[in-house]
Amino acid sequence: MKIVSITDVRQDATKLIKHAQTVGEPVLVLQRSKPAAYLVDARQYEAMQEDLKRLRHAAFWGDVTAASDEYRTGEGRVYDDAQSLIGELGLLADDSQPR
Repeated sequence: MKIVSITDVRQDATKLIKHAQTVGEPVLVLQRSKPAAYLVDARQYEAMQEDLKRLRHAAFWGDVTAASDEYRTGEGRVYDDAQSLIGELGLLADDSQPR
């Protein structure tokens, strides 16, 4: 992966975009020596977004199917309130506030 500074982007963004398009790899842009952005070919970005959408969709329906199976087999759990569920899922930042 090519790594450049924000100054390089200011000086020759066209060259860096062309690199991302032709080589097919992202360009990491650093600002003050820390990652600030990635330059990625538009088609590659759109494909990644589609893949992410499909993966999220599959994960969601997998969870729905698992919950349905638990309910059907009597393995589902009943909670007295939402705080109990949130606590068991480990989503509490401290003892009282959801993350």
